[in-house]
Amino acid sequence: AGTDYEDAVERLMALGVVDGFTDGTIKPEDSITREQFAKLMVITLGMKDLVEYAKQDSLFVDVPATNWANGYINIASANNLIKGYGDGRFGLGDKITYAQALTIIVRALGYDDEGLSGKWPYNYIVKANELDITDDVAVVDGEATRGNVFMLLNNSLEVERVERNDDGIFKPKKDDTFLSKLDTDKVKGVVVAYDDDEDKMHVTVKTEKDGNKKLDVKEGFDFEAVFGLEITAWCDDDEVITYTINDEAKYDAIKVTFEKDNKEKVDNVKLIVEDE
Repeated sequence: AGTDYEDAVERLMALGVVDGFTDGTIKPEDSITREQFAKLMVITLGMKDLVEYAKQDSLFVDVPATNWANGYINIASANNLIKGYGDGRFGLGDKITYAQALTIIVRALGYDDEGLSGKWPYNYIVKANELDITDDVAVVDGEATRGNVFMLLNNSLEVERVERNDDGIFKPKKDDTFLSKLDTDKVKGVVVAYDDDEDKMHVTVKTEKDGNKKLDVKEGFDFEAVFGLEITAWCDDDEVITYTINDEAKYDAIKVTFEKDNKEKVDNVKLIVEDE
């Protein structure tokens, strides 16, 4: 709590991308291996169910077929995310660098070596910077920490994926993001109500497609931060896992405390219109 990694870790854990270690730790300051990162990317691309089918044989001489990561590595390699060292080795156990991590993320978004100008790894680092993937992360020449890798992944979740056309130009694939690959439903609309009946907390979102849609939210949901605003929420069985705010507040809200019947104090929210 209170670190640069907090929001990224909470979001990735809620989405099922990150689960940490068996002792309940995340170890954000530790390094991350190439096979651990391959697992993260396979899950992020919604390919986790394919791992059992992909782990029978090994594509690299230094990865035993019995290794826990073999299926993840094979899927990442088959999708041209990881190419190994060129001598038949994957680099099992090697710590991933920032350059390698950014290359894999950008490739997963649909970019490739031929379509990016310049030499590796700067062509991929520049593209990652253009896509705001490196926001709030100090990219250096060396091993990446787990916490920073989580921040890079979190920054890339809503970046639109692309495909290269016959003219060699990358074109965006509408509504195709890492978030869309995960097992979530997308709900977009204005938050108009909040209630906590039936021992559950809900928000009502007014959408163009479905009208008013009631969504479950977890304890601690910041209703005041989204009330009256348009959000995009990603849900599992109508429960909000994560969301983004699409527009700015038109009002300021202040909490007003007053006495009811001169006995109990009641908190209320007053909306302050511009110029009032």
